[in-house]
Order: sequence, then C-alpha cells, then structure tokens
Amino acid sequence: MSSEAVDAVTNSMLERAPVICSFRTETLRQPGLHSHNGYEVYLCAKGKGRFFAGDRMYPLAEGALFIIPPMRLHLSRPESEPFHRFVLSIEEHYWEKLLQTDAPLADAYRSLPDDDRLLCLTPAPNNAAMLQELLLQLEHELARHEPYAEAAVKGLLLRGLAEIARLRTGGPAPARSVSAADVKVEQILRYFSEHYQEELPMDEVAAKFRLSRSYMYRIFKNQTGFAPNEYVAALRLNKAKAILLRTDWPIIAVAAEVGFRDLSHFCHMFKRFTHTTPSGYRSRFGKT
Repeated sequence: MSSEAVDAVTNSMLERAPVICSFRTETLRQPGLHSHNGYEVYLCAKGKGRFFAGDRMYPLAEGALFIIPPMRLHLSRPESEPFHRFVLSIEEHYWEKLLQTDAPLADAYRSLPDDDRLLCLTPAPNNAAMLQELLLQLEHELARHEPYAEAAVKGLLLRGLAEIARLRTGGPAPARSVSAADVKVEQILRYFSEHYQEELPMDEVAAKFRLSRSYMYRIFKNQTGFAPNEYVAALRLNKAKAILLRTDWPIIAVAAEVGFRDLSHFCHMFKRFTHTTPSGYRSRFGKT
C-alpha cells in the first residue's frame, strides 16, 4: 500500500468516525511520507528509530510523544523490533469543537506550530505510562459502543490533552541528534520547504550546500529514507492537497502555486501518487 493510499484510508475512516485510536504491534510498513486531514497523536511504547516531519528529524524512543497537525508530511522509521506504538487520529473539526469546551486548554493548543514542524515531547516514564493507560481506555471505549460512549470518549480525550498540555509547560525537551549529516540534511530540508514553489535543479541545490550531487543524495537518503527529488515531489503534492481541500482554485492555479510549471505533469504526478485526479480528490475530501 502506498503512503498516499494510507492517507486516503485514514481520511475515509475519519469521515465515518471522528476519533480513531489503536495500539499497534505489527511491523511498520509505511513506504513513504504521508499526511492526514485530521490531527494525530503518536506515542512510541516500545522500540527506537527516527520520526520525520516537515524539515526536522526527531529521535523515536520509548515514551516519545508527537502531535502532528493536519496535512503535515510525516513518517516514522523504526530501527528496532519489536516496535509498539499508539496512534490516535482526531478529525479536525471534532478537535476544534472539543477544545472549545475549555478555553484555557484551547489556548494551550492554539500555540501548536503552524509551519511544517510538530509538537514533540519526551514525558517522564510515569507520565508516559499514564498516557498509555488513557489511550488503552480510549481504544476500549471506542470499541465497546455502549451507552454514553460519546461522553466517555470526550472525557478521556480532554484528560489526555490536558496532561499533554501540562507536559508542554514542564516536560524536558527531547534529545536531538547533532551529527554533521543530520545538520546538513535538515538545512537542505529547510531549503526545500522554503523554495518548493521554485525550480529546484538538484545539481544547483547540492552546489549551494557545497556538496557533490552524489554525496547529497547519499546522505539525504541515509538520514531520511528517500531521495531529495522524492521529498520535493511529496512536499509539492501535499501542499496541493491542502489547497484543494480548502479552496476552489482552478487546478491550473493549484499546480502553479506548488511549483509545477506544466499542468499535465502535475495531473500525472498527482494521480500516480494518490490514485485519483486533483478534481476527484477535492470532490472526495474537500471542505468547500
């Protein structure tokens, strides 16, 4: 299953149920970057690796907690087995209405990063264990379909979001890898994020960072799991998805806005990676 198929499956599930919570122990098989229409809370329960989002790479270790806003490209890359994680997906409008029930909590989450980054925390072991227990209760409640389940789910979500908000004000910052390769790749990622609307010849990008093209490709692939041109394509298509969801712009304007100079090439790439046309994607998932 392609990463874009995962994206479509999650989006479709959130249309049917605004909250999805699961504890996963199976081998991770996400082949590439993906994004969702809703928020995602991701908690690593066992294992280690890397978590990639936007223009940053984060350590993925037991207890690592991430909140990924809608339409943010991300990917987890486990480097050990077994690898266990909790994944909580919340439809965007449900998230907003939930937070409206508590003004201080809404204020705490209003400061979530609005660029291509995300919230990353490393709770103390006792806090991580408490969050895992809440997520297990939430998964169980969602599966039961018993009377007053909606109220119980909202209560558990508010409790979990409140605990995470407390961690934001008092928790330790996550350890960050500082290898020379990490620093260089994050610089390149940031450059792509800032210039994706422009033409990006990879020879020129490599020269800008005083690297050979082959060496840039090698370190980029080693650190992220994908080639620079693959990342740029995913970034542009993800930006296009966000525009399609929230505007009624003509398709040719969307293509130009995200860096495609040729409409037919944009439509070909969009269908290749999403298995639908831009118009079809807008009709299926768009809000306008």
